[in-house]
Amino acid sequence: RHCQQVQEHLATTEENARALHTQVVYIQTRAKAAEDALIAEKQKRRRMKKYLKEMTVVVKEAESISKQLKEAESISKQLEESRQAIAMLQESQTALVTCNDRLLLQTDDLRRQHQVEADELHWNYQRQIRKLKKNLVASSSTSS
Repeated sequence: RHCQQVQEHLATTEENARALHTQVVYIQTRAKAAEDALIAEKQKRRRMKKYLKEMTVVVKEAESISKQLKEAESISKQLEESRQAIAMLQESQTALVTCNDRLLLQTDDLRRQHQVEADELHWNYQRQIRKLKKNLVASSSTSS
């Protein structure tokens, strides 16, 4: 009887051992899965850190490009203002050249008119001198 009890106890112990073994295997499997998940999470975090660094570089590059774009827009605006100023200056120059040409023509006309008047005055002066000399000669010959 004692042998039977020991055998029953041994059978129960073996059954409990198998159940415990199954639980240990299950726990080991879950632990391995958790460990794999933890490793995957660590790798994911490393990749995220790497992407975050890359994104930081991209953001800095974008900020730099944005700054360059603003500078280019400012330069473009200044160029457009310069073009407008140049166009205005060219229009002014054209108007001044036209006005200058007209004034030169008027000056030439006035010079010619003045020359004609001066020639007439000179001719009249010479004629008056001749008349005066003639009258002086005639008056001196009548007085003597």
